[in-house]
Amino acid sequence: MKSLDVIGDSFSDEEHMYLKQSNTRKDKNKTYLELLREKNWEINNYSWHGIGATQAIERVNNINIRSDYLLFILPQIRRIKFKNYTNDNVTSMYVKYKNNNLPVESMTDYNAVYSTTLLEMYDTLCLTYVFNFCQNYKKILIWPVTRNQFIGLNYTPKNCYIVNKHLNQISEDEYIKYTKKELRIVDLRNNHMSKNNHIIMAEQLKSYFIYNSSPDVTAFETKIYNTEPVKNFIYE
Repeated sequence: MKSLDVIGDSFSDEEHMYLKQSNTRKDKNKTYLELLREKNWEINNYSWHGIGATQAIERVNNINIRSDYLLFILPQIRRIKFKNYTNDNVTSMYVKYKNNNLPVESMTDYNAVYSTTLLEMYDTLCLTYVFNFCQNYKKILIWPVTRNQFIGLNYTPKNCYIVNKHLNQISEDEYIKYTKKELRIVDLRNNHMSKNNHIIMAEQLKSYFIYNSSPDVTAFETKIYNTEPVKNFIYE
């Protein structure tokens, strides 16, 4: 049996299949992780919706018994969990900050970080940290959720691969067109993807981990829904 550690946010968190505070699934379609389990993969999932990159790094560190492979979904690097914030889901705080709707002391904390040049290279620092685990896994696949420049990255271990199309783009491309009318709060797709793209995602992961074939981002279906999602939708 093949085994896979999974770390990420709502794009991999299996709680995201359910409506908040209920046992009702958002839709009946199987996710890519469920499809892999059906093919006798052992999935050890350490994901949680709304976490940031630093929290994902902490979860890599805290794994005691590692699987054969690692799928590391790199969350939004601008999500920050400060020490005085107890909820692992930091999305709401980040959104309130963007909307200038936090107490003064919290706004000061965010501004202190965002006014530095750290974030310009932070995505690269996160990647290189994950690379440190290349000897602990047969292969590592890193799939960013948002667009990252990875400034200064000049080395990738042979058993690591960074997907060149971020998951938010795959999710947004499922819609025919975008609008900025108002913030869409609820996404009723499991892990922000359609049934067909979950099937494709599962195949892409198998192709990389088993057959050493780099993910083909052109394989994902686009323009599936004839509706108008919000361009600035902030995923969990």
